[in-house]
Amino acid sequence: MKEINYIRLFIKKIFSIINESYPHKDAKSIQQRIANQGDNLLTALIYENVPLTNNLAERSLRPLVVSRKISGGSQSMDGAKTHMVSMSIFQSIRMSNKSLLFTLKQIIFDSIFEKN
Repeated sequence: MKEINYIRLFIKKIFSIINESYPHKDAKSIQQRIANQGDNLLTALIYENVPLTNNLAERSLRPLVVSRKISGGSQSMDGAKTHMVSMSIFQSIRMSNKSLLFTLKQIIFDSIFEKN
């Protein structure tokens, strides 16, 4: 119950900031940013591990979008699936801070020698 009251008070303060009339340009800019964030702001402030924006997700998709644009897109559904799997593997390796070439070589060699 105490947490719910805290959240309600917090929401009330946010709305008072949004609805206040500020003369300074910077204050109005901050006020607008708070208003634009809406529920995202509350969620990010209430829950510790929730980011305020989805910028990280968008940045992680960027290499996929750029490569698709450079290559002219996929010409078939199989091509699109292959591209998505490849990019998923590359991103997983990159996010684990491993060398791309070394890790790919290791995966290929492991798959060859496991079959024999």
